[in-house]
Amino acid sequence: MTKSSDGTLGNLPAYIAKKNPDTENDVRTIFHDLYAARTETYRTIADVTVKLEDAPKNLNLDNILKALSL
Repeated sequence: MTKSSDGTLGNLPAYIAKKNPDTENDVRTIFHDLYAARTETYRTIADVTVKLEDAPKNLNLDNILKALSL
């Protein structure tokens, strides 16, 4: 993200730019709202969801494989 001398924000993804944010906080809020909506959409259409932990990769892999019954 860049900010020009007149305060205009630039180098934003189109899905954020079209909402005309005025501040970096606006950009963060727009992104967060999009992320939350997208996550909920994915959750509703997914057959299986797995909550990954702050753990070693192999433990998370085991959780994924269990969820997939593999």
